[in-house]
Parts: sequence; C-alpha cells; structure tokens
Amino acid sequence: MKHISFSTSIKNKTTENPDEISLHTADAIEGTEGLTLGGLLLFALLSGSDYSAGLEGCEELTAHGLAKCSFGDELLTAFNTLDDANLPEFLVAWVAGICSELVTNSQGFLPSCRPGLAATIPPESHMLVTLCLTQWSNQM
Repeated sequence: MKHISFSTSIKNKTTENPDEISLHTADAIEGTEGLTLGGLLLFALLSGSDYSAGLEGCEELTAHGLAKCSFGDELLTAFNTLDDANLPEFLVAWVAGICSELVTNSQGFLPSCRPGLAATIPPESHMLVTLCLTQWSNQM
C-alpha cells in the first residue's frame, strides 16, 4: 500500500487571531482518530485548508464525524475510478448523502444533528468538490 504524507493547516475558527492555525498531519490523525486517507481528505475539504475555504459553519468535530462516516473513502474511490462522464452523477448523490447525514446523524459520529448546516449546502456544490479534488491531486 502506498503511503502518502498529508498535512493541512486549518485556520482556528475559535479565535479572533487570524494568524492562529491548527496543524493536522496524517500520522497524528490516522493513528489516533481512526481516519483513513479519504477521511483526512474530506476533513481538509470541509474544515478548510490552503486549497479550500472549507464549508462555512462546519467546525472540526462535524468534519471529523463526517469523515468517520466513510464519505471521504467513497469520494477518493470515485475520484480515482470514475470517468469524467460518471463523476458528476456520483457527486450529486454523494453531496445528498452528506446532507442527509447532517440532518439525521444516523451513523452517530456527529456531535449533534446539523440540519441548518445541511440547508446551506447548495445542490451544485458537487462542482466545488471536483475543483478541490483536482487542485489537490495536481499538488501530489
């Protein structure tokens, strides 16, 4: 199995200091938090990083919970296996699945149900996911 080193800096949303960041590394999170590479990728996409502003209103605990729900693994697998014609259809369903999980917390990994956050995710957000993934893969 190929090991990819991955880290991201995330602006600390709990402080007024714009220069304060949280640093998350694959080695630190994967071993202790139970996240896979796909989970780490989703965590970075939702929380924000150097490549993406993240999902407004999605704090780290919610991003971590969604990452534990296998959405990141599904996204990474789809990005690596689906062609350009089928990826958008997958992403529409994938975004809907995340919205459903935010509303119901059916897998129990979120700190609470977040229907308000789900309501802020526009249906066309799958295009933003494609853009973020493309930028991320170009950096690898």
